[in-house]
Amino acid sequence: MGLCFYRWVNSLRAAQMKETTVKHYVDNFAQFIDFIAEAPPQSCRLSRNVLTGVRREMKGIRKSLKRGVALHQTKVKAEKEEKVILKSTLVACKEKAASHIPDALDLLDSDPSSKNQWRFYRLFSAYLACLFGHWGGVLQNMTIAEVMGAKYSHSEKAYLINITSHKTNHVYGPAQIVLNKDEYTWALRFLEVKDKLPGGPQPSSFFSHPRRTPARA
Repeated sequence: MGLCFYRWVNSLRAAQMKETTVKHYVDNFAQFIDFIAEAPPQSCRLSRNVLTGVRREMKGIRKSLKRGVALHQTKVKAEKEEKVILKSTLVACKEKAASHIPDALDLLDSDPSSKNQWRFYRLFSAYLACLFGHWGGVLQNMTIAEVMGAKYSHSEKAYLINITSHKTNHVYGPAQIVLNKDEYTWALRFLEVKDKLPGGPQPSSFFSHPRRTPARA
């Protein structure tokens, strides 16, 4: 009987499933067998001895998976760490963007063109990404109403923007951006000239495309 279960596990691996996915299937089956063994329904044709044997086999299989899962998790962690942006790089990017944003706003005010609009978008979105690390979709979905409705904290001397439209909102709630007075002033200065930009006043997104759709992050 034990060989059948090991063949099943091998078939999951043969289907190119990752070790963590294999473990998920095995754990679900083992938990189901535990439930059946503790309170077998009348329709169950397996004897208690057979159920005990199955539980023993599944316990052994789950134990045998631990090393493979640990190795897989270590590999995934190492791959992610290779992609992590250095703190010094983030600081340099943030400082460079901050130094250019005021000039970009001045240029946008004197020449509200699509080219200058995208220049500001690049600088401000890079600045926010360096500060908060949000996915591009969070910034893409940030609305003008959410920026204008930012709550000011006198104790923190900062503005809190809650972005409700993002893919993990149902789990983690609104994504948050906290801006000091100077940073929030940048956003307000941009909104002052936004109506003059290609696309007009219609788009509801802060980072909007000239065609009145959210700009792609």
